[in-house]
Amino acid sequence: PGELDWVGPSLGEHTEQVAERKRVEAAAVPQPIEQAFGQFSRLDRAHADAAEVQTVFVPETSLETIRIGDPQIWVVRRPAELREVLGDLLPPPEAGRVFARTERLIVRYALSGTASADAKVTVGLVDRKGKRLTELPTRADRGGWLIDLPLTSLARADFLLAIEARAGADTATAYVPIRVAR
Repeated sequence: PGELDWVGPSLGEHTEQVAERKRVEAAAVPQPIEQAFGQFSRLDRAHADAAEVQTVFVPETSLETIRIGDPQIWVVRRPAELREVLGDLLPPPEAGRVFARTERLIVRYALSGTASADAKVTVGLVDRKGKRLTELPTRADRGGWLIDLPLTSLARADFLLAIEARAGADTATAYVPIRVAR
């Protein structure tokens, strides 16, 4: 009988892999993302109204060149509601931030500032660890912007819609917390 040949990582390599995994797990979530998700934790502890969950803006003070207005959310459950939300007379927006997977969200927001006309806008879906899961399509709409987000493909979890507007060297970001609960 011969000796067994080890084909895996050496002890030193294994130790480095474990250390790297721990560094990734311990990587700090950016403070604004933690702040946005933290609202759901307070909501859970206090059994408060989901309308108390607010958008977190970065920077908190408005830039003169680019600003993102407070995003508004409409919930669509039936085709008639979608026609109403996309029509001329908008119904009142949803105050809460907890939704069912069977629902569809229409999110509208506006840009303002001296460079808003030339701003590049991106929207991402962010998980609790601060990881950008995917880019979401956004389009110009009524002098502002629109996101159409069906929730059917999302797991039951907390997410952020990370709306980012860049104009030259300036960046404005809005983190909109949403919970897909049922």
